[in-house]
Amino acid sequence: MKYYEMQKLVAYRLIKSSSDKTFKEEDINSVQGAGWIIPTEVGIDTLYFEGDITFAYIVYQNRHSEYCISRQP
Repeated sequence: MKYYEMQKLVAYRLIKSSSDKTFKEEDINSVQGAGWIIPTEVGIDTLYFEGDITFAYIVYQNRHSEYCISRQP
C-alpha cells in the first residue's frame, strides 16, 4: 500500500523504507498526528514508502494527540 492509499488513525507496518530512509522497513506508523507521518512536514522523498495494515497495534485519538499501543498484554 502506498502513502496516498493509507487511512488516518490506522497502524501500518512498513514493508519498504522511504527513499530518504526517514521511515525504515518494519517501522510502525500512522497517518496524521504528533510524531507520525504528516505530508506537509516532510520532503517528497520521505513519502516514497510502502506499508501494510497491522492488527497487532491500535491507534486511538485523545483530544489533539494520537497514540499507538500494542494489542498484546
